[in-house]
Amino acid sequence: MINEKEVEHIDFYQLNNAIELIRIDFPEKAIDIIESLELLQSVISDTVDTIGYKLQSLVNERQFVNLDSYSQLSMQGHSYEKKIAEIIDLLEVEEIVGDMEDEEKKIRALPNYLEYVVDNNVEHTLYEDFKHKRPFGFKFDTLELIETNSWSDMLIRLSEILVSLNEEKFLSFEVKPNMNGKINQYFSKDMVNLKKPYKINDSIYIDTNQNANGIRNLIIKMLKEYDLKASDFKVYFRADYTNLKK
Repeated sequence: MINEKEVEHIDFYQLNNAIELIRIDFPEKAIDIIESLELLQSVISDTVDTIGYKLQSLVNERQFVNLDSYSQLSMQGHSYEKKIAEIIDLLEVEEIVGDMEDEEKKIRALPNYLEYVVDNNVEHTLYEDFKHKRPFGFKFDTLELIETNSWSDMLIRLSEILVSLNEEKFLSFEVKPNMNGKINQYFSKDMVNLKKPYKINDSIYIDTNQNANGIRNLIIKMLKEYDLKASDFKVYFRADYTNLKK
């Protein structure tokens, strides 16, 4: 395993130059990298939390043998989180998401459209790639299947559910840096701060101008804020256009 000292000694001058070149000349790839890093960051964060719970359990049970190794592992994970956050900050670009509804209409007009329809009974997780996929619905906790027509619709429906559980917590997303991008804000009480705002419960707007993987990452963060397990959130696809996009 890479240790913290090795992370510190990465040539960040060369890395910064590479990141800047990608950000300026290949902005779409910069967005892809950001989304992948955000997912990795979320998984590492969950792992650090799990280690923390284990540490507390060991202390309560007076089992001290693995305390040092688990503490070191937790600190390494936190170090990786910070480094990933730094890279994400350097890569972040202004994201402009195309009109997904227009794209969907064009795809539906194809003579072989049905070739891309998939089994909507198959469960998928939030740790999969949602690019070029169209959702059928989602389940989590004890809720029955909630059907959705788009990723933005899924984000809206989940937001409405979370607001009903704890509105104050949801409203706090507006001022939490980890719940918003460095450039783009995702939550605001003022619609002018968002590119494509949608009002949730007459109290706050959420930006739906995000692609599939961006919404996936935001959903993971939202669930974590509510102490809900991302692994319990199941997604169902309606269609998969991956081969069409090759």
